[in-house]
Amino acid sequence: MLRTGLLSELLAAFVAMVALLMLIGALTWWLVPSALLGVIVGWCIGLPLGLALLVFLGPRHRPP
Repeated sequence: MLRTGLLSELLAAFVAMVALLMLIGALTWWLVPSALLGVIVGWCIGLPLGLALLVFLGPRHRPP
């Protein structure tokens, strides 16, 4: 079972990943006014960066 601290760290990392996706998509839409292009670029760039954040800044396995 997950501890509360681990669950909150996972949730915070996930929220950061979604915020990064939204930010990159919005910046793309602002530069090139095409909503579909903003979504595509947001997912293609933001998802790998967000997953990297999730892995590197996510929860650390601590000894009990």
